[in-house]
Amino acid sequence: MAAVHPEIETILFPNRDYDAGLATLRRLRDLCAKERVSHDDTIRLDSIRKGVEFQQQVSSTSTPEHFLAQLHAVLSFDFAAEDPRVLELVNKTNQFNLNGLRYTTSEWHKQCSQPGAICVAVAYEDKFGPLGTISVIQGVTRGQTLHVETWVMSCRAFSRRIEHQCLRVLFDRTGVDTIDFQFKSTAKNGPMRDFLTAIMGKTPDCPCFLSREIFDKYCPSLYHQTTEIGRTAANG
Repeated sequence: MAAVHPEIETILFPNRDYDAGLATLRRLRDLCAKERVSHDDTIRLDSIRKGVEFQQQVSSTSTPEHFLAQLHAVLSFDFAAEDPRVLELVNKTNQFNLNGLRYTTSEWHKQCSQPGAICVAVAYEDKFGPLGTISVIQGVTRGQTLHVETWVMSCRAFSRRIEHQCLRVLFDRTGVDTIDFQFKSTAKNGPMRDFLTAIMGKTPDCPCFLSREIFDKYCPSLYHQTTEIGRTAANG
């Protein structure tokens, strides 16, 4: 591993040396352990298990529209997101990731504090149970354009049209005519590229603009109930 990926720190577990083994475990704890366990941490394992059941039902149904309509899905949009889970999700998500950018805590606060900035954390649940915080979108509004600089979504939330509903809420909440995605292709973000291609009707390039008119043209039917922090619920 060290020869192939020299940038990765490798740790050799001691053989037949209990004291050294204990010291290694303590070191791993210090390197990897969390200072606290969040609500999302407590439900992640169960959501992964329920995700298997979800995918089995998706693959076995011949009417995906009916399946999505009876999920009783609820999306919660927190436009005052401050939970540490937000940055954690941004920094560890690869597949549905707008450009692969990673941030330190100070860099992230700077991004979210610039004039016209928005940062929204999206939580999801349906009849299979809650998934917790599954998406983060950060950007800045200038005039009639929302420039999305960061957008990630957990792979646990795929196949539910959550990404479409996120864009609808952004258009409605900000009132902009156009969304400018700061998209950059990476080795792993094929799902993001495929989504943008489908919703824009063309392969994303730079600049990558989506008008409300084009979004409405290519957006499929959505069945979520949506809520916003401090605001009345609305049907999707």
